Amino acid sequence: MGEIGDEYFIAACIALAERMDRLKAIFAPMEELNSQGFVSVNVFSKGKPVSYIMDDLLMVKPYWNQYVDFPFAPLLNDGAAWLIFAEKAFARQNGWYYRIEGGRFGEAIRFLTGAPTREYQTQEFSAELLFKNLIQAVYENHIVTATSSRGNNDQNDEFGLMAAYHYTVIGAFEIMRSGKPLLLVKLRDPWAKSHYTGPWNAQDERWSQKLKEKLSYSD
Repeated sequence: MGEIGDEYFIAACIALAERMDRLKAIFAPMEELNSQGFVSVNVFSKGKPVSYIMDDLLMVKPYWNQYVDFPFAPLLNDGAAWLIFAEKAFARQNGWYYRIEGGRFGEAIRFLTGAPTREYQTQEFSAELLFKNLIQAVYENHIVTATSSRGNNDQNDEFGLMAAYHYTVIGAFEIMRSGKPLLLVKLRDPWAKSHYTGPWNAQDERWSQKLKEKLSYSD
């Protein structure tokens, strides 16, 4: 993560990228513009579609005369730069990069998709109601994330989850086990910085091959 606190926006972009068609809708191909050094980013402002045509220059910064890196959103592991251009468009709409520091996930999703958003505070609802809404949202292919409680970002909780951190929800399941319903949520860490160690973690012996296949389990 870069110099500004826009992790909420980065998490929204990565959650969006779970569906490639949604990501491609933002970067509609414009071969003539692309060949001339421009990028078109199709997003939303106050619910209305807008397109930003920007140069394809990437900002870099030298650090202590030792190396050069991207100060804000990074290149992805495969060398893709779409995250940088999405952030660049968001900064342009808001006036500058440092004006997007500190925000909410819903704000970022509305910018990227134009879709309305809803936020649930876990302490205000029963677990049953939250999980019912979660299963429905996942089933309907909504973009869903979960944010952990605030705290020191460098520390994990007792189950290995980062504090004040955005996870992408990529699955929600209710299965019967020993005659009782078992509720499981499948999360993706967009930065691969945490490792869940609580019940039903990757090394839990209760994972049978049949259950793994049923829930599309992967290490």
